[in-house]
Amino acid sequence: EGNKNMKEFRGFMFVMISAVIFGCMPLAAKVIYAEGCTSVSLVVYRYSISLPVLLVLALREQMKVLKQQPGRPVRSVGTAVYKQRVRALKRRMRLNPIQLRQMLVLSAGFCATTILLFSSYNYISSGSATTIHFSYPVFVILAGVVIFKEKLGAAGKAAVFFCVLGLICFYEPGQKGGAQGIFLALASGITYSFYMMYFDKSQLKFIRPFKMNFYLSAVSGVIAFLFAVFTDSFVLLHSARGWLFAAAFSFMITIVACILFQIGIADIGARKSAVLSTFEPITSVVLGAVLFHEAVVIKTWVGVLFIVVSVLSITVPARKRQMNRSD
Repeated sequence: EGNKNMKEFRGFMFVMISAVIFGCMPLAAKVIYAEGCTSVSLVVYRYSISLPVLLVLALREQMKVLKQQPGRPVRSVGTAVYKQRVRALKRRMRLNPIQLRQMLVLSAGFCATTILLFSSYNYISSGSATTIHFSYPVFVILAGVVIFKEKLGAAGKAAVFFCVLGLICFYEPGQKGGAQGIFLALASGITYSFYMMYFDKSQLKFIRPFKMNFYLSAVSGVIAFLFAVFTDSFVLLHSARGWLFAAAFSFMITIVACILFQIGIADIGARKSAVLSTFEPITSVVLGAVLFHEAVVIKTWVGVLFIVVSVLSITVPARKRQMNRSD
């Protein structure tokens, strides 16, 4: 019982910390923009700088799997054994043709999400952008209704209702670039909902986490770089401080936050993790107001509240249903 409680406490802490880190992402992005970086360039740096670390973690993960396979000695020496292990490791790191095609599609949606969200930071406050993006669970519900003909229950209707109210609160007539920023943040939520649904329907969900993150970052980085070159928006950082900020940004988001979130989900489950993730938009709004003196009027707080309630109206009832079934 004690180990179970400790595991649950660790899960709660890890998910909350990851949510806070993700909530700091738009503020850190604005700091890097001040160093002359563009939003598309930052997407390239986010995915590419951490690739060596992700590769090491993925290789270590696959090596552990190989050692656990029956008939394979845990400790072996000799050139022949070493070459055999390398070949086995290469085979485990490969993607089959179907997985490769699905990875290209998934990465396109994932990369588009980041580009759209990072671009929205140029037009609206970081808290508003993060909160609007956070409405993606509602788009997953709507897509299920439209595409898969699923029924929209009371919780789903409440989620859509509160989400729409929240989005209305963020619109300020006459605000320069406000409508464009809201559209970009909203579009990022839509593309992220596509990413979630496509991932759930693909073979990729059976791939080990670090291997999955490595390929997702690698392919997304290539797509972002090609897009940056095609749109002539890639900027090479010229200051040591800019590179330091970009490296810290990539490491904290791609490695630390993602790993903590994955461990947290394993410890406490997806539903509780989704509820705790509401700390992300709240963190963005609070830090944006404190550090960047972004205007946070009552209407903005009401919008944050509505969207958080929208997410909770989906996750909490689902959690209760899950508990009732387990009883």
